[in-house]
Amino acid sequence: MANKSYQAHHLLSRDVSWGKIKTEKVIITKPPFPFRRFFFNLIYWPIRASFSFFTHMKISSKENLSELRGPLIIASNHLSFLDSFIIASAFPFGPKIYPIRYACWFRYFYFPVLTPFLWLLGTFPVRKGIGLEKSLKVAVNILKKGGVVGIFPEGKRAKIGHKPKGRRGAAYLAFTTKTRILPVKIEEKSHISLINFFTRKYKIRVRFGKVFNVPYHKISRPEDLNDLADFIMERIREI
Repeated sequence: MANKSYQAHHLLSRDVSWGKIKTEKVIITKPPFPFRRFFFNLIYWPIRASFSFFTHMKISSKENLSELRGPLIIASNHLSFLDSFIIASAFPFGPKIYPIRYACWFRYFYFPVLTPFLWLLGTFPVRKGIGLEKSLKVAVNILKKGGVVGIFPEGKRAKIGHKPKGRRGAAYLAFTTKTRILPVKIEEKSHISLINFFTRKYKIRVRFGKVFNVPYHKISRPEDLNDLADFIMERIREI
């Protein structure tokens, strides 16, 4: 299932290398950076208006979000499938860091109904079990080109009140590219549902912390990335 040929030869698989899956020959090119920035700005107001009307959303920040620039890693806790949209809409309109490129589980990315929209957003597919170097190759390239990558260090949605350990993905990106991290903490009193969303009972608080660098000097072996992952999660939770 993981090595189906449609993934290898999919038009939107540029720069993805998953073991036997090679995509050096590109059939189409990605839209230029201004295109995705334009698309982000185009959908900003509908998304922001939806959250403003249907939810009680509060935003606080220790940074001037309008002036942040890439390369940058945006690392957040993960509570719902809407988190990436919540974070994007919490920024003021037209920030210099748009677009924020998020990783997406490859089976969602290649689902035909979702693929065009995810591609326009700049989302890229990732897989587990193939090593960080291969799985996050696209993310590394985005950061090296001065872009912005959004990532959830916990790796999956967590239950409210639980504090799962961070996984190594965000730590690997920060260490490999020497990129700064903007920590984001999303607070919810209950998981989102259609009922509490459309009845306007959903309460969200988004807190942006101070941009920081991870302690690169403490990394001397791959196992040390686990400590770095815990360090990143601590910075998110202390906001």
